[in-house]
Amino acid sequence: MTLHCAMDTGSRDARRGGERILVVDDDRFVRDVLVRFFSMSGYVTLSAGSGEEALQVMRENQVDLVVTDVNMPGMDGLE
Repeated sequence: MTLHCAMDTGSRDARRGGERILVVDDDRFVRDVLVRFFSMSGYVTLSAGSGEEALQVMRENQVDLVVTDVNMPGMDGLE
């Protein structure tokens, strides 16, 4: 699991209330792009590379939104 904190860019969006988004994707490039986008938009982001890892992250953290790939090996994004 990786945790990314929002950077204060001076914009209104960077002052969000600490909402947490979990990004789940087995493709590291896609995952990193989404994490960077959400972090720059003012969200605290967590990431996981599999459905199993995502479940562990959600057991340990409160998450407000999950953005997931639906086609992953093992446990897919719909399970």
